[in-house]
Amino acid sequence: MRLAGIPEPWVNYWLRDSFWGGIDYLSHYGLRCLPAAAVSKIGERLGLLAGGHRFPELDGRVKRNLEVIFPGIDAAEKDRLSRNMWGNIGRALAELSVHDRIPAGNRKNIDEEFVSGKLGEGPVIFLFVHLGNWELLIADLLRHVPRLHGVYERLPNRYQMRIANNARRRLGIDLLSPDYSGTRAMYSVLRGKGALMMAMDEFKNDTVYAPLFGRAPQKTNNINYAVTLAKKFDAIIAPVYNIREEGIRFSIHWQPVITPEYLKDNTAAVATDLHARMEQWVKQHIDQWYMLHRLQL
Repeated sequence: MRLAGIPEPWVNYWLRDSFWGGIDYLSHYGLRCLPAAAVSKIGERLGLLAGGHRFPELDGRVKRNLEVIFPGIDAAEKDRLSRNMWGNIGRALAELSVHDRIPAGNRKNIDEEFVSGKLGEGPVIFLFVHLGNWELLIADLLRHVPRLHGVYERLPNRYQMRIANNARRRLGIDLLSPDYSGTRAMYSVLRGKGALMMAMDEFKNDTVYAPLFGRAPQKTNNINYAVTLAKKFDAIIAPVYNIREEGIRFSIHWQPVITPEYLKDNTAAVATDLHARMEQWVKQHIDQWYMLHRLQL
């Protein structure tokens, strides 16, 4: 949209963002009036519609990424994985409206003994991946720690940002801003023996930093940063991810914790291992990975 004599940033901020933000608000709070299963199904249909018609360039990128990740993949399998991915993205975004109404019994915890009773009294860093509906992990992490903090991704539309962060707060997380003050707050949380939630598959500056898929690692990335923080504050690292089984039923996959004692003598190996393990999880559930359409291989 271009209006004569009016700067484009002004148009974006006051007109375009307000228009789409108003639609998002109406959709979000309208969906909160419906049953969670129905909201998820609506989201799936909207996701498929978006992938097939609204974002054809991104859909093409998804299929090119699949060709690199799975050499020799045939066209039918690429189409299937792409459709599943768009459907899952649609479900996950729509479920922001009803996160707090998805029953705890719909989430099956697998290998929870890896964390039960092992977090102790010290600080902990939960490392997650954008699989399934990753936001729902908040409720399960809070069963193991009294309070949880997480850094959010700043969205360009302020209305969408408010919707997303309000939905997260309903699940009980304390949000930290993605800037210098947020970094200082992270230090304060860990110094006070608190708990952080950090994404392993970081997206920044239009780049998905991990998994690597054969690329050279960035000098700074969330996995290395989490390892550095854990070493500095004697924190436990607890990797975990979420998979959608069917509809609004999920499985939470807990991984063995990494203790400060082990990390002290194996720092480089821990970071390398976390990169490799995350890549394996993503490959196994590539059609539930939110970052596939953002990745540029």
